[in-house]
Amino acid sequence: MVGELVAAVRDGQDGNEVLRRLCAHARAWAGARAATAMIVEPGGGLVVRAVAGRVACWQPGVRVPAVDTLAWSAVRERTPVTAELRGCRHRHERELAGAGVRRVCYLPVPAHGSVTGVLGVGYGGGTVTAREPRLLEPLAAVAGLVPTANDADCAVRRAGVEEQAAVGERERLARELHDTVEQTLFGISLGADTAGELLRHDPGQAHQSIEWIQQMAVVGLADLRGIILRLRPEALAANGLTVALVRLLEPLKTPHGCRTIAELCPEPVASAETHQALYRIAQEAVLNAAKHARAAKVTLRMYTQGPTVVLEVVDDGDGFTPGGEFPGGLGLRSMRERAMKAGGQLEIISQLGGGTAVRATLPTDA
Repeated sequence: MVGELVAAVRDGQDGNEVLRRLCAHARAWAGARAATAMIVEPGGGLVVRAVAGRVACWQPGVRVPAVDTLAWSAVRERTPVTAELRGCRHRHERELAGAGVRRVCYLPVPAHGSVTGVLGVGYGGGTVTAREPRLLEPLAAVAGLVPTANDADCAVRRAGVEEQAAVGERERLARELHDTVEQTLFGISLGADTAGELLRHDPGQAHQSIEWIQQMAVVGLADLRGIILRLRPEALAANGLTVALVRLLEPLKTPHGCRTIAELCPEPVASAETHQALYRIAQEAVLNAAKHARAAKVTLRMYTQGPTVVLEVVDDGDGFTPGGEFPGGLGLRSMRERAMKAGGQLEIISQLGGGTAVRATLPTDA
């Protein structure tokens, strides 16, 4: 079924029809009252592009403002949102409740390294579970393949932003190389000229210039190594991913008195970008567990699952309410961005007093 939808996109079939069929499948798979596919508008907000089932405020062309709706939370947080509609304040969600929808599940639709829309399903009853997002993730991924009317404009803007970022990074590296390595090499060159002259005219004094050259070479190597390490973590470069992950837990044991558990598979067969993303995500999650959650136990897992590698950091700390204000929020956003940039996804499960689980799923080369 998913393969048929992908083939339809590849063959250039009408995008609205593909999304309508996708919504019908989502509704059937989830046993839902209705399903909808919404896309992010260029100026912000969402617009309904396709729907399956009869819900008045889920009709093609209906706009959902970019405010604190549950649908927009899925876009902003880049993570599935499942909730009951009881007590919701926004007009759009009150209209859904008035149409008989009692709970909803929204999944972000990823494309081009960003969230381009939302796949939503609405239920007439039942309880909120974690089953729906896992069930619907393949369809959300397919929805991200369907082109939108503004794809060309988005691609141009995206290319411009990426080019500006690349230019900025090149300029930063050029400054660092000029201010450190180039100056050091120039000094070594002058020292070598001086040593050459002294060897011809005063060999007894030449050793001082040679010692100075050696000192400058050490300084230059240190500067160059510093630049390289900013591009790739030292622990990862020296020991590989599995060993580097184990060492992330070591600082928690003594100063924080935290019990740590590492359940790690052998080094996964994946790109350097994937290894670095996994390491940085684990580093941030472990830091949050120690710094903000006050956890007594932290478990770090890594295992392969088909063509993916899964990293999990689970703690028994204070927890938090996803979508609210809490310490470490910027770090969570950074983890999501790293996962998406590496072609994967990040899931965060937490509740006040109930600990936190961070799960990153990234592609392997296997």
